[in-house]
Amino acid sequence: MHSTDTYMDINIHLKLRVMQQPRRWAAKSTALPFYRLRLKYIIPLRCQFRFWWGRIFNITSNPLNTQSIPLWQQVEYYLKVHEHLTKRLGSAHAQKHLSKSLFFIVFGSNNILDYSRSIDQNKPPKMHVNQMTTLLKAKLKILHTHGARKFMVVGLPPVGCCPAQRIQNETRGCREDTNTWTVMYKEALESMSQELKSEVKDMSYSYSHTYPLIHGFIQDPASNGLRR
Repeated sequence: MHSTDTYMDINIHLKLRVMQQPRRWAAKSTALPFYRLRLKYIIPLRCQFRFWWGRIFNITSNPLNTQSIPLWQQVEYYLKVHEHLTKRLGSAHAQKHLSKSLFFIVFGSNNILDYSRSIDQNKPPKMHVNQMTTLLKAKLKILHTHGARKFMVVGLPPVGCCPAQRIQNETRGCREDTNTWTVMYKEALESMSQELKSEVKDMSYSYSHTYPLIHGFIQDPASNGLRR
């Protein structure tokens, strides 16, 4: 690849593997973990890593049988990438390489949806979101220990306004209880962000406030140039 930016997320790796070994890929019933792609194809000047849309908790009960890669496993995949980069480039060059990379973090929506389906409602919502951010913080520190320096954490949109939630409402409006928990998570995430920046001095950390933007579009689409 000749581009200076390579998105080392799962989707792009799967696409790369299809292009490189189409017959072998067609014979596989399931995708191999993305880190097994040979690194001679994917060492650009700068990398971007995405950790998103999985679950922060590793739940065992999944009534909708949805498939997602949990946070812990995505971090394990990254550690494999880090190991291979270190072997190929050497420790100093790998660290320099990774320090220029941007790490996108988008997590929490599946856990909020799980909570709304009464999987974990035996504990108060505040406790639930605090446990989410505590575990997320621990994983971010692991990424930092293994070379990550630049983080972009994207906040959640109004999860209670997704179709799967609206259909549960007789008025087909947003589920306000789910949105309340989403706001709780947003506030806990913002607090965790401040703690992390104070604890880890050489980390560049940005937080994107997604909720008010998307909520504004949903509540008043006409003034935002949208039609129902």
